[in-house]
Amino acid sequence: ITPLISANPSYLTQRLEPFDLDMHDFPQTGRGVRTLIDRPPESRVLDWYDHEVVFAERALERRPDLAAAAEYAYSMRTPLTDETILACYIVLEELDPRND
Repeated sequence: ITPLISANPSYLTQRLEPFDLDMHDFPQTGRGVRTLIDRPPESRVLDWYDHEVVFAERALERRPDLAAAAEYAYSMRTPLTDETILACYIVLEELDPRND
């Protein structure tokens, strides 16, 4: 039987650990990040480097193939939503053999 989840900590787990945070499934709101220690309400919980953040415009800048598809969809009067662009970006990045 092949495990569905790798035994190696994920990138996200590695990024959250130094901040005493982890991923958690909350009963009412679903998957999210929880703190493992008490914190003052005004404290900064985590930092992300700018290059780690992907939003729709940045996804289109990074993936010319996706930008072409978005342009075509727009020309057909069916523009892609930000959510669609991000979902496509994630899939394309996962399938890209150059992805490290």
